[in-house]
Formats: sequence, C-alpha cells, structure tokens
Amino acid sequence: MENKSFKVEKSKELFDRAWNTIAGGVNSIARGPHGGVIPGTHPLYFEKGIGSHIWDVDGNEYIDYLIGQGTLLLGYAYPAVNEAIIDQMNKVQHTGMSNELEIKVAEKMVNHMPCAELVMMSNTGTEVCTFATRIARAQTGKMKMIKCLGWMTC
Repeated sequence: MENKSFKVEKSKELFDRAWNTIAGGVNSIARGPHGGVIPGTHPLYFEKGIGSHIWDVDGNEYIDYLIGQGTLLLGYAYPAVNEAIIDQMNKVQHTGMSNELEIKVAEKMVNHMPCAELVMMSNTGTEVCTFATRIARAQTGKMKMIKCLGWMTC
C-alpha cells in the first residue's frame, strides 16, 4: 500500500491569516482543542463537497464522516436539497417571522414520530435550553435548577 503524503500549504496560509483576526485561530472547538489549535499545528480548510466526499483547499480528497456534524444526512450538493433551497430562496429567505413552511415541517415531524405530539424549533442552543428550562419548571412546579459545569460532568 502506497503511503501518500498530503499537501497542506494553502491550509497553513489560511490559518496564519485566521490567527490574526480569530481568537485561537478557529471558531469552533470541533476544529481544535478547547481554547484553540495546538501551537505548531493548524486545521485543514475545505472548499467543496459532493456526496460523502470533501476536498480541502490543497486539493486533497477525503471521505467526510462528520458530514456537517450530522446535518447533511444526504451528503453534500444533493440535487433535490439544492433545488428546494434555491426554490425557497427565490420566495423568501430569513424573515424572522412565521411562515407556512415551518408548519409543514412541524406537521411532518409529528406525523412521522408517534411520540411527538408537538414540536418546537429554534435556531440557537441558548434558546433551546431556555425552552427546556421553562418546560421543566412548568411540569415540575419547581423553580430551582442545578447547573453542571465542565465537559460532561455534573
């Protein structure tokens, strides 16, 4: 089996630029250890994906097992998804107000998940935690909560 070495020069250049304007050089702990990238190393930068494959800025091809942290269930550039996105963009993009599409999504979720009587959608983890806190307080009648600190510890 051939041992193939990868070029990473363009990724290194991009990281050097990022270091000057992004604290720790990365915007997510998924791209480097907590607090940023280990000194002397850098993340890879990616520019395109098709199906389950993704290419970095240096032209190296990978099978992407992260697949958008699970959000791209059908892979990159899936034609039906792309068409639906373009169709919606031609109608209305983000309004911050209610629209029929969110009702259709909720109806599909309730119809396909027998345990789901109602759904609530959000675009931030903070908002989801606030909703969960309100639901827990309403259900239990208790106002005090325990806050866990640290990585998966309580």
